[in-house]
Amino acid sequence: MLYWLTIPKATVGNLPMALAAVCAVLVATCLASAGGLFSLLAHALRGRGPLAQAWLLGLAWYFLEYVYALVAGFPWLPLGGALAAWPLWIQAADVTGAYLLAGLWVTVILSLRHWRRPACVCTGLLLAALLLAAPAMAAEHAPGFEACIKKNPKSSDQKQCLDMERDYWQKKLDTRYQAMQGICKKFSGPEAEKRSTACLEALEESQHSWLAYKASMRPVAENYPNSQSAMENLAWFEIDQLRKRIHDLETLDPSLARRSNTMDDIEKGLSDFGNSMESLFNSGMKKMGLE
Repeated sequence: MLYWLTIPKATVGNLPMALAAVCAVLVATCLASAGGLFSLLAHALRGRGPLAQAWLLGLAWYFLEYVYALVAGFPWLPLGGALAAWPLWIQAADVTGAYLLAGLWVTVILSLRHWRRPACVCTGLLLAALLLAAPAMAAEHAPGFEACIKKNPKSSDQKQCLDMERDYWQKKLDTRYQAMQGICKKFSGPEAEKRSTACLEALEESQHSWLAYKASMRPVAENYPNSQSAMENLAWFEIDQLRKRIHDLETLDPSLARRSNTMDDIEKGLSDFGNSMESLFNSGMKKMGLE
């Protein structure tokens, strides 16, 4: 699978073809050593119970993939990449990351291998169910955000997608903040007006403090040295701050999230229905040659 390494080593690296072939063999040997170490560990754990073996070997797989990617600079032939052909199997990567996902699937396989042991079967099936149900636990995004990212795979073309995501969370924060203001006005009793005023003033002061903090961190986020562009860093920083602010408000009154989420679900359903109808209409117009 790695024979192609010979070509760039020879053409780009200006190495003789024979030496380039040796380099490719060395890379393949290095990568194969991960499987060798895993096999040695499996042999060393043969005296342990099957469930302990499954979890320890799954952890070992995760550790090996992580360390080898760290040393090499990027992942080589990870299990998550092999599973990418079946998207359902890698949905949990959004929650666990690719390396831990691979280790957990190894644990599932090794647990189910002992199908006559109820504890192993139950562990394997439960873990598999959790991994397959990960889409329900995945991070929430704006309607159409993921489709926009797929349509614009280059990060330089994703500004409109990030703006959509930021606007979505800003709207959610505005809704939560207004609801929180309404909650502050619900005091009753002789000191109701005084307590309501104090609550509203404290809420407004906290909002100003949050906005000031966000503004002070913008240059740091924009100029942070990582693989993302300044535009991406800044956009994701602001989105993350909006999410955290919403979480803070919902922590004070959990019913705030339940009330707002109901309206969000209705709005999302109407938006999805509208998008579906628009897509159907455009498809019909195209088939009739009227587009």
